[in-house]
Amino acid sequence: MSVFKNRWQEAQLGKRGQGEDWDHLRQAWPTLADALLGKPSQGEEPGWPPCKILIFTEADKLKFMLSPLVGDLVAFGTVSDPLQGFDGIEAELAGGRFEWKKRRR
Repeated sequence: MSVFKNRWQEAQLGKRGQGEDWDHLRQAWPTLADALLGKPSQGEEPGWPPCKILIFTEADKLKFMLSPLVGDLVAFGTVSDPLQGFDGIEAELAGGRFEWKKRRR
């Protein structure tokens, strides 16, 4: 069975995001995983919505945009070494080296 078909069936059953793939993501890139998966509110501690990520290049620089599924803000960042890939995105997020901007509609 194809990966696409498996993912489709998981999504239809409401199981998306519960597999071991997310455990690996959380271990390898914890800050990126927090951004992508979101966090529900717990008591007085606020949570945040899950985000989508767009990775792109601009003038030989690797850039990323995090877009929360709700709200009107997006975050932009630039990876210092494009060869770092997700490790570079993790470092930028963990170090707070990104900028929130109002989403254009």
